[in-house]
Amino acid sequence: MMKKLFYAAAAFVLAACGSPANQNETTEKTPERNAMVVTTSACEMSYDIPANLRGMQDIEIRPEVSAKLEEVLVKEGQRVTKGQRMFVLSQTSFKAALENAKSQMNMASAQLATADNEVMAKKQLLDKGIISEYEYNNSLNAQATAKSQLDAAKAAVAAAQNDLNHTVICAPSDGVIGNINYRQGSLVGPSMPQPLTIASNNTVVYAYFSITEKDYLEFIHYYGSTDSVLAILPDAQLVLNDGSLYSEKGRVETVSGTIDQQTGSLSCRAAFPNPNFILATGGSAQLRMTYSGIDAIVIPRSASFEIQNKMYVFKVVEENGTSKTVQSIIEGMRYNDKELVVTSGLSDGEVILTEHANMTDGKVIVPVFEKKESAK
Repeated sequence: MMKKLFYAAAAFVLAACGSPANQNETTEKTPERNAMVVTTSACEMSYDIPANLRGMQDIEIRPEVSAKLEEVLVKEGQRVTKGQRMFVLSQTSFKAALENAKSQMNMASAQLATADNEVMAKKQLLDKGIISEYEYNNSLNAQATAKSQLDAAKAAVAAAQNDLNHTVICAPSDGVIGNINYRQGSLVGPSMPQPLTIASNNTVVYAYFSITEKDYLEFIHYYGSTDSVLAILPDAQLVLNDGSLYSEKGRVETVSGTIDQQTGSLSCRAAFPNPNFILATGGSAQLRMTYSGIDAIVIPRSASFEIQNKMYVFKVVEENGTSKTVQSIIEGMRYNDKELVVTSGLSDGEVILTEHANMTDGKVIVPVFEKKESAK
């Protein structure tokens, strides 16, 4: 307040001195510039970042056997539960293969029973000295062979049963069905270029967004580490494409450990609960971070300018009864398009210009402070 009165008094004295001709000369030579007194105050700022949405789990549904698609039991956009039947493939050939495998297993079982009887008979003859041990050992070998054949036949039955089971394709998890790429009668199989569909588990939706390397380093310098940044970040919100604010809040969970060389940015992920399934895989939104109750010096971005990656403002100082500009370095963090939080270089009570066009260091100016309406 004292500084405002001082600058106002100085302007008054300049206007009052000299003849009318001198007043005009002074006005012409001393330009007026908008200025503000720097103060620390609690503030709230929002920072919006474009984000792409993806379900917690997007599973490609592909058949594990080749056959014609006989039944499509779901619709695009339908919610399914884990284990729910979605597609049925033609089963005729697989049922035949299973019956054949069972037949081979029964035959191998009979052969093993015969080999078992043969071993028992040979053992009795060996004990009586009627046959040699060599002949008995041959029966044991035949028994082992028959047993191996039965094991192989059982495995073939299990494989045939597994193939038959795969003709019924069920939902691997709860989710929402995406586009169905094949219709009834199509020949489908494991090597087809597109999946039958994608089941998206979107009970939790991830919002993927990027931050620049510069912004990331500002956070690290200010807070110390990635873990520290994640710990202090406020809850995130989503601004949907219709401009509405999504009802559920989320948290930023991860920051990529690598920088994309093409974009110079890091990928980040925030998680949002999706109980009413409003959010969908493939959607987009603005991720909003709101910082409230921060004791900080906030200045208009129009007051700052950059030279060789350094940020400057013009301070206004009093020298021999006149107001002069001093170009000063500051450090700041950008939180929105209009405001800047200054982390160093400014102190309470200092005066800065809120515009810098056609300004130079050491220029004499008349600071003009914004008038605030008195409370009614």
